[in-house]
Amino acid sequence: MATESRSGLAEGWQRGGVAPLLFGFGTDGAEQNLLPWLAQNVAAVFTILLSIVLIALLAALLYALWRELRRNTIVLDPLEVPRELVDRGYTPAVVTERLLNAIHTIQNVATTQKPRRGHVALAQQADIQIPVGQLSIKSLARYFRQLLEFPDHQVTGEITRDGDAFTLQLRHRTGSQMALARSRTAADVGPLIGAGAEEVVRLTDPYVLASYYMEQELPGPEFPKTTETLQYVIETRPDELPWACNLQGLLLLNRHDVDGALVVLRRGFNADPELLSPVSEEFITALVRSGRADEALRIVDAAAARSLTAAQRTRIGWCNVMLGRYRLAFRHFRRVLATRRRHVYATLGLAVCYWRLHRYREAVSAFETFFRLRGPGWTGATFYTCALLDVGRVDDAVQTAEDLYARYPDESSAMASLARVRLHQGRFPEAAAAAEAGTKRWSLRALSWYCWGEALREQGDPEGAIPKYRQLHSQETPWPENVTGWARALMQLGSTDEAFAKFAEAEQVDRENARNYLHWGGALRQVGRNGEGDAMIAKAHALAAKQGMKL
Repeated sequence: MATESRSGLAEGWQRGGVAPLLFGFGTDGAEQNLLPWLAQNVAAVFTILLSIVLIALLAALLYALWRELRRNTIVLDPLEVPRELVDRGYTPAVVTERLLNAIHTIQNVATTQKPRRGHVALAQQADIQIPVGQLSIKSLARYFRQLLEFPDHQVTGEITRDGDAFTLQLRHRTGSQMALARSRTAADVGPLIGAGAEEVVRLTDPYVLASYYMEQELPGPEFPKTTETLQYVIETRPDELPWACNLQGLLLLNRHDVDGALVVLRRGFNADPELLSPVSEEFITALVRSGRADEALRIVDAAAARSLTAAQRTRIGWCNVMLGRYRLAFRHFRRVLATRRRHVYATLGLAVCYWRLHRYREAVSAFETFFRLRGPGWTGATFYTCALLDVGRVDDAVQTAEDLYARYPDESSAMASLARVRLHQGRFPEAAAAAEAGTKRWSLRALSWYCWGEALREQGDPEGAIPKYRQLHSQETPWPENVTGWARALMQLGSTDEAFAKFAEAEQVDRENARNYLHWGGALRQVGRNGEGDAMIAKAHALAAKQGMKL
C-alpha cells in the first residue's frame, strides 16, 4: 500500500505538471525548465545569505556604537594654531595627532591597576572606510550623546604666539561645565605638545598623571610633581581618594616613614569600605611594619567574614599574603578562580602562594598563565625567576632576567631578578651591584635587599651583609631565606649561639624550607656536631625531593 501511494503521488505530479518543492519554492515543469528553476533557487539562497550578512554587519555596527557609548570617550577637537606654525607644516590636524600620541605615551608609562577615566580620541578619527568616504563610530556616539542629552566630554584649545614663545591653553568641557587647564609656554611646538599632553591627562585622569610623574621622579627621595598631582586628585576627585592615599603611602614607605605612611593609608582604607583599590594591601603592610600585626589580623579577618565579590576576595587574598598566611590566601584565590578563571591578579596571587608553599612546578605554570593573561610587563617577574631557579631551570631563569633587564633597565624588579640569577651563577660582585641599584631605585623591593646581603656574605663581608638582612626583616613579613642568610653571616662572624637561634627562627617561619635545614646541618657539622648535622642535611634532601626542588 505504501508503494502504491508513493507511485500514485508521483503520477499526480506528472499529470499536473508540478515539480516537487525544493528550498521552499515550486516550479512548473522542472524537468523541462531546469535552468529557470535553478536560477530561482540560487537567487533565493543568495538573498537569504545577503540578508544574514547585512544583519550581522548591522549588529556589529550597533555593538561598536554601544561599546563606544560605554567607553565614555573624551573627544580631542583640532587645536587652533598660528599661521606661522601652519606654514611650517604644523597644521591643526598634525598638532592634535601628536598631542594624542603624547597622551597615550603618558598613559602607557603610568603603572596602575586603577581603571582609566575615559578614552581620549580625535574628533575626526575614522573607524570604518567605505567607498564614498569614512564613517566614525566616535562621531555617531557623540551625536547620540547629544541627542539623548548625555554630558559630552570634549577637550578644546588653541596655541597662540606670545612674544618669543608659544602658549597653549586647553579646556575640558563636560556638558555645560568647563575646566580650564593651566597655560603652558614653550619656545617651540615640540616641548609645548609634551606639556599639553600632561595638562590633558591632568584634566581627564589626574591619578594616571601622578603615576606617570612617579616613574619619572624615581628614585626620589623627593617626588614634588607626584605629590602635587596627588593632592590635586584628593581635592578634586573624592571618589579617587583611596587610590591617591595608596600612592602617597607607598612613597612614604619607600622613604621608611612608616608612621606617616600609616596615617595616610588608614585614611585611604577608611574611605574604601568596598575594597575597590589596593590601599587595603599597603595598609596591612604598614601595620605589620609598625608592629601592629594583631590589628592587621583583626581587620583582615573581619573583612573576610562578609559576603565578597571576586575583586574583594582577591584583595583579601593579597592582604593574607602580606601577613604571611599563604595557605589561607591560597584558598581565597582558588575560590575566585573557580568562577573567574581568567582573573589576572587572583592568578598571580595563586602563583605566589604555590611558590611560598613549595609547590614549585605548579608555581611556574601559574606564573606563565599570569603572563599570558596580563601581557608584557614586569609584575611577578622576580617571583617567577626564583621559581625557575628552584626547579632547576637555570638557563630559563637567566634568559628571563636578562631579557627583562634589557627591556626595563630602570625598573627595580628587573634589577632584582638580574641580581638573583647572578647570585645563583656565583657572580657575586655583579649581584651586589644590581641589588644595590635596585634598592636605590625602589627600597621596598624585598628581593633586592636579600640578594645584596647574600652577595656581600658570599664575598666575605658578613658584617656588611647583616644590615641588609635586618632592613628586609624590618619591612616585610619574615622571609625564611633572609633569616637563614642572617644565620650564616653570624656563623662567619663566629657568633655560633646567635646563628643557631636564627636557624631555629627560620624554622618557626617555615618548617618546610629545605635550604634552611641544609645550611643548618652544615653549621652543625662545622662545630663538630656531625650526627645532628647529617640528620638535618638528610631532612633537607628529603624535603627537596618531595617538593621537586633543586638544592
